[in-house]
Amino acid sequence: LPGRGAADELATRRGRRPQKSPGRWAAWVAGAAAALVLVVGGLTWHPWSPDQSTRQLTAVEQVTRAPDAQRFVKPVEGATVTVVRSSSKGRAVIVAKGMPEPPAGHVYEVWYFDASGHPVKAGLMPRSDDHEVTLLLDGDAADAHGAGVTVEPAGGSDQPTTKPLVTFDFA
Repeated sequence: LPGRGAADELATRRGRRPQKSPGRWAAWVAGAAAALVLVVGGLTWHPWSPDQSTRQLTAVEQVTRAPDAQRFVKPVEGATVTVVRSSSKGRAVIVAKGMPEPPAGHVYEVWYFDASGHPVKAGLMPRSDDHEVTLLLDGDAADAHGAGVTVEPAGGSDQPTTKPLVTFDFA
């Protein structure tokens, strides 16, 4: 048969050529699938939210964690009141735990005291169902010589109208 030798030669060459194995293709697909699983698993396990080491500190945390933070703690009517002051931050924080509700129509007001003992408004303590309040105080705590808490009419006062429940000396 004419041309039969060419067909045999073509078949021979095909026989010598390395065959593409289905194993290579399967290995590539398996590798790609494994990579995809790792990426998706990594995103699920470690979402793109900041961890504690990169989280921005709140103003309260900046004051309470400042290297120069001074802590003053006193009992008040069965509660514990803590003032934390940082001169470098120029701010102070008050933390009241177990503080009873003020009388109806009244609030607790916090004051700074200057060098002459003159009171300066520093904030109103919000009511709390669990009787625990943390408040970043207003004003410059760096120059304050002390702080105190009074009971004032709702909305607060320009000057204390009652004797302080507690005072803190920053000296």
